[in-house]
Amino acid sequence: MITLLKKEIRSLFDSPTAYILLVVFLVVNNFFFWRSVTVANLATLRPMFDFLPWLFLFLLPAITMKMLAEEKREGTIDLLLLQPQPFYKVVLSKFLAVIFFLIIALLFTLPLPLLLSKAGSFDWGQIFGQYLSALLLAMAMTAVGLFASALSKNQVVAYIIAVFTLFIFILAGLEVVTVAATGAARYLLEELSFLTHYQNLSRGVLSLSDLVYFVGLSLVFLGGSYWVVIRSTWGSKKRWWQKDQIIIVIFALLLILSVVGSGFVPGRFDLTSGRFYTLADGTRQILSDLDKPVTIKFFYSSTLPSQFSLMKKEVRDLLSDLQKLSSNIKIELVEVDSVDAEQANAARRLGVVPVQFNILRKQEFSLQQGYFGLVVTAGDNSESIPFIDSLNNLEYKVVSLIYKLTVDNKPKVAFLVGHGEKGGAGELGSFKQLLLNQFSLDDIIWSDQSEGVDNNIPTDVKVIVIANPTSEIPSNQLQRLHEFVQSGGSILLLYDGVNVSPQLLQATVNNSNINDLLRPYGVQINQDLVFDLQANESVSFGGGIISYILPYPFWLRAQLSQAAPWQRVTTVTLPWASSLSFNSTSTEVEVKPLLLTSNLAGRQTSPFNISPQVSFPSDNLGQQVMAVTVKVKNNNQIGRLVVVGDSDFISESFVRQRGGNDNLTFALQAVEWLSQDQRLAMIRAKNKDPEPLIFKDKNQPLFIKWFNLVGTPLLVLLLAAGRWWYRRFYFKRYLG
Repeated sequence: MITLLKKEIRSLFDSPTAYILLVVFLVVNNFFFWRSVTVANLATLRPMFDFLPWLFLFLLPAITMKMLAEEKREGTIDLLLLQPQPFYKVVLSKFLAVIFFLIIALLFTLPLPLLLSKAGSFDWGQIFGQYLSALLLAMAMTAVGLFASALSKNQVVAYIIAVFTLFIFILAGLEVVTVAATGAARYLLEELSFLTHYQNLSRGVLSLSDLVYFVGLSLVFLGGSYWVVIRSTWGSKKRWWQKDQIIIVIFALLLILSVVGSGFVPGRFDLTSGRFYTLADGTRQILSDLDKPVTIKFFYSSTLPSQFSLMKKEVRDLLSDLQKLSSNIKIELVEVDSVDAEQANAARRLGVVPVQFNILRKQEFSLQQGYFGLVVTAGDNSESIPFIDSLNNLEYKVVSLIYKLTVDNKPKVAFLVGHGEKGGAGELGSFKQLLLNQFSLDDIIWSDQSEGVDNNIPTDVKVIVIANPTSEIPSNQLQRLHEFVQSGGSILLLYDGVNVSPQLLQATVNNSNINDLLRPYGVQINQDLVFDLQANESVSFGGGIISYILPYPFWLRAQLSQAAPWQRVTTVTLPWASSLSFNSTSTEVEVKPLLLTSNLAGRQTSPFNISPQVSFPSDNLGQQVMAVTVKVKNNNQIGRLVVVGDSDFISESFVRQRGGNDNLTFALQAVEWLSQDQRLAMIRAKNKDPEPLIFKDKNQPLFIKWFNLVGTPLLVLLLAAGRWWYRRFYFKRYLG
């Protein structure tokens, strides 16, 4: 077997075709991947692996088309059949030789993540899953290619048969096919498709059902290749024909098992570094304390577009995992039939709303409704997720609803009001809605002219949020806040040292006296604007017909410090933020940096120019502190503060414009750290979105691009030249 495998590998790499195909693969793959990097600028290989099945569709048949067809055309297949070793070893050696070639091809793509990891943090567990999924896909497609090669003596015919068959296996899972099918037919088409199983694996989830599918399908077509060659060579009068009927039955059973049965095989392993598909510790802690019965109803329609098939499987897996954690959780799966008005009305009454989409039936598009939401019920109360449009943070959404419905005495978070602070629904609506899942909310209304009034803080308040006061706070109120911290209370202070008008692009100094509150702790928020020439966002300017996107250093990407008390969210976007200074000499106060800029950040002081075309100085640059944590010890009490030199980063306008998931998660984690209950934050922090790429200079992406587009193909050509020179030297020296 080893000798046969070595022979096939030598035969493959002694041909210039292999090197040509390898160069074409690398150039096409790297070109299209780099286009996606230019547009999205994210630390992920997902675009490359999404494109890979279509590249394999044309590459693999070109490699396999001659494997058995050429043997049959030249008559050498008879010699192979007469050898003492079983013929299946010949088929297997050819199969493994192609897999070896594809492993080499995939290894040549590794410089992409290795070099890009210098500019962003990749999920290497997910990358391992993606390469594993590509290898399993290559196994199945290679087996199909060998089967096509066994069917014909003509290589071109074998190539066409392989491409057509592989295209059917890919096409089966696309919406253009499944949209017209329902019920069992739709399920079979989806399970038949390469893409359904490949996309599941490429997320970083190693599912046994997907392994069964790819391994089973590979065995089916490898066995088919063996049977076709034996059948066409020996004919029906030989002893091989006596076993044909048994072989056909075995292959049919394997095909049914790999396609249909794979969907019922349990077991999966989460390969992602962040354990995105494994229940968070916070979920386990919350559900282990659950003492009330909870029912989760998942409403879904069978006629939804095909992209919801993978989502439905993941939702069901999540609900199953939740049920295993607590005997008080009951799961109900409700398939809503479009013609069953009673089911549809029940879903609507519970808050699950239908969405409309087009389906194609009988060459005509029609509008149809579908359901894909869930309801959490505890006692007489219920909360719903009307429509699940994304799986990101679904675990958090479900568990937070359970927490909201089952926990009676929630910690109270109060917003300070009366000094021009942000706090209304129109200003911090998304942030407040997030807090309501696990806290009760209140306002502390103090007038800025109530110097003689006794402003007491309610005893049940755990955390006070102060969001950018713009007028002076009376000294007696500052004293109350200081006493609150001394007695073990916590404050989240979000403050703009400079107030900015985004419409006018004008900035003025904020004249509030909030630094008087921070002075005893050795912390100060500076009246400046920080810009970062390396880590920043691109912002759209202009309007109407003409608009343009420019890197905007005043919208900086701050990184979480290593000293931060939580490490889940690593990047927070801060628009028009001010720097912090701290120098605490008290042994009772512990101040640590929380958010930091890159080393290419600077500070602009009055007069301010926040135009996107401003010329930023390149001298006096360095890392700036944008947020700190403070611990204040007073006997047995420990008060806490989180101070951020920006309040706009969780404002409703910014969150709606930029998506702000990481920003909201960071603010939520801050409140949970302050309240000393971080269970839900541990869940929400499981963000599956890739991090942005931050290049040190403009030459870094150019080097990575051209190294992969030109360097790796050139290396393949050098290896081809080396192999040619070695063979020429070998034949000249030993064979004359």
